[in-house]
Amino acid sequence: MAEAIVVQNEKKKLEGKVVIITGGASGIGEATARLFANHNPSMIVIADIQDQKGHAVATSIGSQICSYIHCDVSDELQVKFF
Repeated sequence: MAEAIVVQNEKKKLEGKVVIITGGASGIGEATARLFANHNPSMIVIADIQDQKGHAVATSIGSQICSYIHCDVSDELQVKFF
């Protein structure tokens, strides 16, 4: 019983929060975006330079909770946009 309560509370850690995941279009970033989608954030923003993949991941997670923005984190001016 205690184990189920811990899992249930874990799912609420991101509730109501906005999550920005750099490199979220593939690999570990994509897996993180998909995992976080199960934790009730108000929004997930995928920031990456892989536009086609980023849009596909955001769409598959659901446009009501996830969006994609083109951002190269090696360019400080693009990061300041956030």
